[in-house]
Amino acid sequence: MNIVIRHLKNEGLWRTLTEQDIKVLWLKNYMLIYPPWSGKKYLIPDEATDGEFLVTGSEIGGAHKRMGKARIICSLAGTPLASYLIQDRETTGFHGKAAKFSAPLGIVSIEASRKTNSISITRHLIAKLDQVAWIRDQPVVKKLPLDIKWQCLTCGDFDGSLPKHRKPGEIEFCISGLRIKKLSLPQEIEIFRKAIEACFLKTNCYHCNHVHFSQY
Repeated sequence: MNIVIRHLKNEGLWRTLTEQDIKVLWLKNYMLIYPPWSGKKYLIPDEATDGEFLVTGSEIGGAHKRMGKARIICSLAGTPLASYLIQDRETTGFHGKAAKFSAPLGIVSIEASRKTNSISITRHLIAKLDQVAWIRDQPVVKKLPLDIKWQCLTCGDFDGSLPKHRKPGEIEFCISGLRIKKLSLPQEIEIFRKAIEACFLKTNCYHCNHVHFSQY
């Protein structure tokens, strides 16, 4: 997770910051300023204090053989965010960063493991004081095992864990064609249900290189 500053396009500001070796990303409707990192805090340039401060995070992961791990990014309310900097396979390889997401105030990361059917949920919040900023991580749950059951959309097999097709001389796993038949969640994380489901589906997406939870 990182802090960036969203600012209206300004060529003069862009030149000033780049001359200070500060990274600036020029996008379609705005520019993103990456404040320098020092120790455990970000140093805010004087010229960028009037921008909008955002926390960014990347969706990553996918399935490989019997393993599968993934991370989904969502809003503090559990809703999908608009993705940007969507990557292609040639750029990231399989299981790389499918896309980046950002939001003011903070974001939530959800990490899932197909092997253990467990999740970790963390809030990442912006904190600022004068010319410095940092991210406060607030764990919601950590490696929480869940009761999740799967069904194959192709053959209909359903054994509650990892169904598979068997063919002569090979095993074809029911991965991309799975749906969640049952997912029991504690009430305190019910708000994140759709994001959690998307994260588990990504853990079953073989050699995933696309976005699973986004506004678009």
